Amino acid sequence: MDQNYPIYTAQVECQDCYKCVRECPVKAIKVNDGHASIIPDLCTSCGHCVVVCPVKAKKIRDDFSRVELLLSQNTKTYVSLAPSWVTEFKGIEKSQMIAAIKRLGFTDVSETALGAQEVTAGYLKLLHNSGPGLYISSACPSVVELISKHMSTHKENICNILSPLLAHTNLLRNKYGNDINIVFFGPCIAKKIEADRYPEKLNLALTFQDLKQLFEEHEIYPATLPLLQDNFIPYTAEEGSLYPIDGGMLQTMGQDIEDIETLTISGLEHLQYYLKGFNGRDTDRKIFIEALACRGGCINGPCRSVKSSGLKDRFTIKETYQENRDAILRQNSVQVLEKLRFPKLKSYAKQTDEKIKKALAKVGKVNPDDELNCGGCGYDTCRLFAEALLKGNAEPAMCVSLMRKKALNKANAILRCMPSAAVIVDSSMKIIECNKHFAEMFGEDTLQLYEILPSLKGAYLEKIVPFTNLFRTAMRTGEDLFRENLRASDKLLHLTLFTIEPGQVIGGIIQDASEIEMKREEIASKANVILRKNLNTVQGVAKLLGEHMADTEILLRSIAKGFNTPENATQVVAVKREHQDE
Repeated sequence: MDQNYPIYTAQVECQDCYKCVRECPVKAIKVNDGHASIIPDLCTSCGHCVVVCPVKAKKIRDDFSRVELLLSQNTKTYVSLAPSWVTEFKGIEKSQMIAAIKRLGFTDVSETALGAQEVTAGYLKLLHNSGPGLYISSACPSVVELISKHMSTHKENICNILSPLLAHTNLLRNKYGNDINIVFFGPCIAKKIEADRYPEKLNLALTFQDLKQLFEEHEIYPATLPLLQDNFIPYTAEEGSLYPIDGGMLQTMGQDIEDIETLTISGLEHLQYYLKGFNGRDTDRKIFIEALACRGGCINGPCRSVKSSGLKDRFTIKETYQENRDAILRQNSVQVLEKLRFPKLKSYAKQTDEKIKKALAKVGKVNPDDELNCGGCGYDTCRLFAEALLKGNAEPAMCVSLMRKKALNKANAILRCMPSAAVIVDSSMKIIECNKHFAEMFGEDTLQLYEILPSLKGAYLEKIVPFTNLFRTAMRTGEDLFRENLRASDKLLHLTLFTIEPGQVIGGIIQDASEIEMKREEIASKANVILRKNLNTVQGVAKLLGEHMADTEILLRSIAKGFNTPENATQVVAVKREHQDE
């Protein structure tokens, strides 16, 4: 569990559902012992796994202690507030928001949109001074991570222009000094990557959820604060406010890019689709892509807690936009054209077909027909899953078809070797499966049908078993049922019914009690014989003991009588006197 990376997994909470694997556009998930963890070398920090995790096991790095430390220092600390705050903190006026943040201890609040305006001017200058080719915006840090880690052939197509946030930090430091602290609040997790990679520009990047938590901990309620005349510093943003919506960047450029082929792509999977197989160096036109990781733009960032209509949020952003065509042609006031810092990549050895075949064989994929490409493991194809196995990012247990086969094999082995008759039926009282003992129990005709129709699958139970009503009762009630001594032809049967899927599937175990009863009678008969023999023995012993005791009594009486004669008594008195004299 790497809590230093912006996203990590709380493995105790992970339920091995593999949903994060299925949903991750770059498969930056490693599964070990059924628990998923983030692979930082592959992750783009888009945060989609955080959103889709059903048990909230995917966590965002907690930077609260660091922000509290910044605020405890004497250094001035400014906030760069993402323009999408208006869709997250609905009903709160600008002045109330500024006042609430300042009550937390921050020096003042500025709009990240100011940096977006600097970036727009930078893109226009770059595009007008460049020749044909593919140009990809660098405004979204997740997009930069995607291309540098997974699409390195297009790394040279990323514009070497700072993101709006980093451009904004340059603006604030130029204005208020390089010794200030800057903290960002927004809907994006990937901004933490920028804070880690450019620590001299940005101290911390937190989320809107973090900001709400800070308000709660300090008992600050923005909506209750008085309406004042507070404004963002150093001035209010104009066209930069459109950046949170897809197409917003291009709209800020307006008619100044009419000679350029432009398009907006939101969603990492869509960007991969459009760029796959395209060589930007071989085009004779100038192509600019506004690329965003989140579908619809930053207003759909992973750290949004307010869920509302995307169309309504789009209109909300546009209402804050103040068009100023003269300002759009502004000159850069800060440095935005800068060599970007890319992550250091881990190289993986290319897997050969022979290795992939061996990996496939481990999960029961021996022939091409075995490769179902069902996606149950989270990977689009079995071959991609095999490659993940070879890299150590996946484990065989993730293969649904393999585990299903294993489960069926175990169940069939148990069913086959079970000494009792066993049957499984569905809600329509059709047999799903049974063992041979079941067929043998209900006659030669049933056994012959079993040989023709393996497991009697699809056969109606009522044609074979005379007590189907008990199966229906167990199916209806969902409770286990046990009956003894059921009559079926010349047999006495014990029946146990149990639910497998409530209202859909039940199982039955049937034992032939006839043999059991015969054995009971045989045991009882033998026990009676032994009891009679033991009784006779006891009686004989008692008789002998009685005779012996009578003879003993007669002998003892005669001895006692002999000792009571006068002669014996005189002798006893003489002996006593001799002792007294001594």
